[in-house]
Amino acid sequence: MLDLQLSTDLMNYKLPHDTLIRLSGVLSEPRRSTTPGPSVLAFETALLAEGVCTLTAIRRHLAQTEKRGFSAIEELIDDLINAFEVCVQGIYPRPEYLGDEVDGEMGLTAVDAVWFLVLLEAIGLEVDPSRLADSLIAQIEDRTLLTSTEFDILHYRHTLGKRRIRLNTDTAQLVGQHSLHKHKDSIGNRYTVCSRGDLPYSLEISGRKYREPKPREAVTCDLCGMLYVTNHPGDARRHKATHDRVVRRLNPKPSTRLQKRVASGVAGELVDPDAPLWMHGEVYERAAAFRKEFGYDVIQWPGGSSTCAPSDWRGHLFAGPGGEIAGACAFMHTTSRKAEGEWSLQWIWIAPSFRRKGLLESRWTDLLQRYGDFDLEKPLSAAMVAFLWKHGSEAQRASLPVF
Repeated sequence: MLDLQLSTDLMNYKLPHDTLIRLSGVLSEPRRSTTPGPSVLAFETALLAEGVCTLTAIRRHLAQTEKRGFSAIEELIDDLINAFEVCVQGIYPRPEYLGDEVDGEMGLTAVDAVWFLVLLEAIGLEVDPSRLADSLIAQIEDRTLLTSTEFDILHYRHTLGKRRIRLNTDTAQLVGQHSLHKHKDSIGNRYTVCSRGDLPYSLEISGRKYREPKPREAVTCDLCGMLYVTNHPGDARRHKATHDRVVRRLNPKPSTRLQKRVASGVAGELVDPDAPLWMHGEVYERAAAFRKEFGYDVIQWPGGSSTCAPSDWRGHLFAGPGGEIAGACAFMHTTSRKAEGEWSLQWIWIAPSFRRKGLLESRWTDLLQRYGDFDLEKPLSAAMVAFLWKHGSEAQRASLPVF
């Protein structure tokens, strides 16, 4: 499995020594205030229309936008493309007739070209990929699957100014005293140049909004039991969703929907194939709580908020005194012991604050009338055994262990 994260953590790339020296010189010059001219807009229009551009076209475009160092960027493009591992491929004119030979040039697809411009902007070069990025994002906004470069472009606005990139070169031939030089450009990009003698061997660029990431560690929540990574936005959302679900089960609030269902009596607590999906989902939540609390391997309820449980299953939601969903249970019809079949109580789970409040006792007679002298799935908890000795039928008590 490939783990793709937003590239706001440190990104390392390697450049030839001469290229790093020249690039450091370009980035040390003051930025120029520029507005996109006709040639820039023409390049962007052509790139979006054709979906590709040649390396010649992108060199010409960059020479028009990044003029520091006498447009030295034009001569550094190949090394930067190699360093960033941008995919270069042949670009050919469409033949007039199939089978004709045509001459092409090396170039980039629109996605790769825009991603390359995004990285050049991130290291402090005077390029503006915003219009191109916004256009590509509009084209992929309905897609559910993205390439890694599309993923990065999708997050362009989110990561703008937040990247940290380090460009390194081979230090084997460098001698002299180590030195460190830091400076900031006019828009807030921060540069750290490491040198030996007078020759730089490392250039680190931190965007104006870059902040050192907080440490991450894998932890397990004591309450909900979820294993998650701290200071990870995606895991934080997933943990909050799981945690909130557990809290709602343990400390339920009054449910208007359940109150309406049970207004006519406990029959409104029944969850059968005709019950609304939300009731099947609530039974599933309590089945999940039962599995977690007692260490079972599977959740014993085949329904959920998007699927009704089949006809050989029945659930019951237990309404608390204030209309809360205080607990639930589930029955399954089986022919394992009798040819005509019988119902078996699979599990019962009641929120801790509602236990020993008579919820199950007040419903036991109704359950016996509805499901007959039903069996109970083993093993039974000590609390359930004690309950059955007091309230169970004669047949149910006969199946209990004697101590």
